[in-house]
Amino acid sequence: MSSLLHRINQGITSACLDKISNYLGESRNDTSNGISAVVPSVLAFLADRSHSEQGAQSIFTATSDNALTALFTDSDLQTTFEKNRNALLAKGNVLISELFGERAEGFEKEISSHANISKESSRGILAAVLPFMLNEVGKLIDEKKLTESSLSNFFDNEKDEIYAAVPSGLATLGSALGLSNFSKDLSSTVGTTTKITYGEKPIIGRGANDRPMGPKRSEEGKMRWLLPLLGLVALGLLVYFLAGKCKDEAAVADCELIAAYATYAKNEQNLVINATGEPVLDQNGNQIVVDGSTYMINNENELVDAQGNRVMDADGKRIKIDKNLTVAASSYALGEYDSVRDAYIYNVGENRDFTLPDGTRLSVGENSTEAKIYNFLNDSNTLVSNDKKQGWITLDRIYFDTGESTLTAESEQQLQNIANILKNYPEVHAKFGGYTDNQGTQEVNKPLSNDRANAAMNSVIEKGIDSSRLESEGYGQEHFICPANDTPECMAQNRRVDIRITKK
Repeated sequence: MSSLLHRINQGITSACLDKISNYLGESRNDTSNGISAVVPSVLAFLADRSHSEQGAQSIFTATSDNALTALFTDSDLQTTFEKNRNALLAKGNVLISELFGERAEGFEKEISSHANISKESSRGILAAVLPFMLNEVGKLIDEKKLTESSLSNFFDNEKDEIYAAVPSGLATLGSALGLSNFSKDLSSTVGTTTKITYGEKPIIGRGANDRPMGPKRSEEGKMRWLLPLLGLVALGLLVYFLAGKCKDEAAVADCELIAAYATYAKNEQNLVINATGEPVLDQNGNQIVVDGSTYMINNENELVDAQGNRVMDADGKRIKIDKNLTVAASSYALGEYDSVRDAYIYNVGENRDFTLPDGTRLSVGENSTEAKIYNFLNDSNTLVSNDKKQGWITLDRIYFDTGESTLTAESEQQLQNIANILKNYPEVHAKFGGYTDNQGTQEVNKPLSNDRANAAMNSVIEKGIDSSRLESEGYGQEHFICPANDTPECMAQNRRVDIRITKK
């Protein structure tokens, strides 16, 4: 029978690794390094805890929890992460606090330093992987009919392989996790340490011709969009644990002291959304609908259930609806997917005439890219944001040949319109950004997205705009505008070129 470490590594497939790295905004390699460190380190921690009665009991309690096992009923980690991500991360954050307590911060710091990722990303990896690991431990406990007293013997038999997988750079982890013999035990196996690889080899797909949304990111965009913020501080965790107590009026005062708010908005469909327009999910992975039979907004603009109890997000923070929250243009119901062309056709609205300063007339949709640029440039109250993640506008009529950076003939008209606008505003500078869906690898998609952004920029230059006013960059599988990225319609939206005014 496969070892516990092998079973867990097999469950973290290459595709699953891509999903997690995209979500965290870290490179695939750095995310892989982080997971390679987290998996054996957690198992080493569990092995150590299994030798005490209290520790063994806590492992049994965690692995037999119905909320944990329900996450993986008839599904693997990849499917759970795709379909029930918020519930997975919420459970992961609870487990982190239950198992590691105050040692969690030191653990995350060690992983962050080792993998060259942010502390929030190391937290995100731990939250995503820990529930899966404990579920696998639970399955082995059932299969082998282990008891609390025999659990330590099981881990002792697995210990050599587990310690051999711990990266040598984590030799100081023992002090962070309170493992008294960690450094000594590790020294006997460190020479055999190898990097863990996950599941099957990555399959290169169609690349940039596959989809859109919710930023997952480069160094510039790290963690910018994280739907539920993964960087939970102790405050947020404490809120999560006391969520049940908050339902008790006698404990409301305590909750008021520790609860932090996560601010969201409500869209036209009554869905709770974040500032990028991405719907917020409940513990079952369902989109939260407000003012309906499930959730409501109270007089303090807090989200509450039918009994008036405050609703927490996946980070254990109370949800407050801010009607003034500036929400990015939603990618939902803005058009329709054309399956024949494998493209998303935007609804740009009724045609409207815009007259440029030189007398040139543009007849374009009132919701088109050109209209948005024109309105931005002619509104004295709008300024270029210092936040480089803000102000991006999707070119809604730009298309490329499949897997190529060749613009289709129909794309030229929109680029000509943009050139005409820029000619009339000579002080304006702009940047083009290229993006892909999540099919294929970032190594393939990022260069393709860069070529596509360049193609759009060069077309505008050829139409008379000085190159010094323009720049371009490809982001590949970063900054999705359609969060699920799991349907042809959503993926088609993510395959796009955006433009951002950088100087007005």
